[in-house]
Amino acid sequence: MPTCPICNTHTALSICPECGFDRTRDYERFPTFGPLGAGIDARSRRQRERGGLMRCSKCGCAELHFRFADRNFSCPRCGHLFTPRETDTLLAIMGCEPLHHQGKPAAAPAAEKRRITAVSAGYAHTAVLYSDGTVRAIGLNRSGQCDTGHWRGITAIAAGYDTTVGLKEDGTIVSTRHIGSRDLSCTNVTSIASGAAGIVCVRRDGTVAFPWSDISARDWYGIRSASASWSMVLGVKTDGTVAVFSGEEELPSRVRNWLNLQSVAVGFGHVAGLRRTGIVVSDGDNTFEQCRTDSWKDITAIAAGDNHTVGLRSDGTVVAAGVHGDGRCNVRHWRNVTAITAGGSHTVALCADGTLLAAGSNREGQCAVSRLIPRS
Repeated sequence: MPTCPICNTHTALSICPECGFDRTRDYERFPTFGPLGAGIDARSRRQRERGGLMRCSKCGCAELHFRFADRNFSCPRCGHLFTPRETDTLLAIMGCEPLHHQGKPAAAPAAEKRRITAVSAGYAHTAVLYSDGTVRAIGLNRSGQCDTGHWRGITAIAAGYDTTVGLKEDGTIVSTRHIGSRDLSCTNVTSIASGAAGIVCVRRDGTVAFPWSDISARDWYGIRSASASWSMVLGVKTDGTVAVFSGEEELPSRVRNWLNLQSVAVGFGHVAGLRRTGIVVSDGDNTFEQCRTDSWKDITAIAAGDNHTVGLRSDGTVVAAGVHGDGRCNVRHWRNVTAITAGGSHTVALCADGTLLAAGSNREGQCAVSRLIPRS
């Protein structure tokens, strides 16, 4: 028995009793977008809605946009563009005529499996970068910091207090707080950082730009990487010393004398530095013992949240110091970790097998990282 090309219902009738697809009409020659005469009865439609057919097949979002340019639906959250067959199925569910009359689709060549390549935690949200250059984010979205579904060609990400920043392949940046605008000073960018103090762009020549900010950058040169937090923005120079960008009155004096640094991480009131020898030095507010990092060894990466510090060991394990009340430092059981990041009150790790781990406050859903893992 033949099947309906829209809803796959087995029927020999010319008009599908389930979705109303008419085999006698030439939809390719006469595409329309209007209500069907009979449509789908309310009971069938409710059953299909409960089955999840009116949601994005990638992220489950129910807020779909119809693109009149190519007559397809797209998801505003993850950017997934529906195929003509998926579009016609959704139109049939809504009681509208299909737009496309597609034959059996040709088998597509096997594509590389989509995987997570980077992760970044903001104050109350978490963003991930995929191997195809797309970005997704979960958590607090009051300022639109999770609206990254339309981004393409991204090579690096940085989640800040209320924004998410992406570094594009052409060396420019995009930001959820500055939609559609472009800062001409951000060209040839190689690394980015973001915090409540602002966005930091490190250029290829070692100079620094602060887009959409009034911070002056005339004395900054030879910068390799940067870190930003609430009121402090620090960087590491190529000679291993610290560059103070802002908040100098709050920076501990001993930090300026640190040498042989590989990277820095700035918290709410404390600073941590990773030396090239794998040792971590820290200074500043130690109310919650977030600066107790003297015993750490063989560290390859560090991250700092509001009141905690996290370190990644060379063997793939993780250590943490600071607040323990909300579980943000419960990371001793983590294994095979390749990257770490710390948010305001949560910690996230990327594992070698492509999975994500999270600990800490989940009040805004920032630790529901299983939703970000690509499904095979």
